[in-house]
Amino acid sequence: MTVSYYEILRVNPSASDEDVKRAYKHLAKKFHPDMNPRNRQVAELRFRAITEAYDHIKTREKRARYNQTLRLHAQNDNAARKSIFEAFGEFFMPAKRNTQRQT
Repeated sequence: MTVSYYEILRVNPSASDEDVKRAYKHLAKKFHPDMNPRNRQVAELRFRAITEAYDHIKTREKRARYNQTLRLHAQNDNAARKSIFEAFGEFFMPAKRNTQRQT
């Protein structure tokens, strides 16, 4: 399972630019590696994720592009699931063969 940038920054997809910026600043300060010397490696990973998320959704235009990407991924995932289940069904319930003989 993947985590969305909205979940990383703990904001709603309908959040304003200012709300996203505020959330980023709060989390960046909280998880900055210099603020977490005992868990520096973990803090660095979280800080990178927070920064990446902010870079992708910091403006309304970037959020619109990101939302479009999420929709496309969801459509592709649904198509993949459908084809997997169709194949699964065909494996266990093959199509009925024409049993009538031609005369």
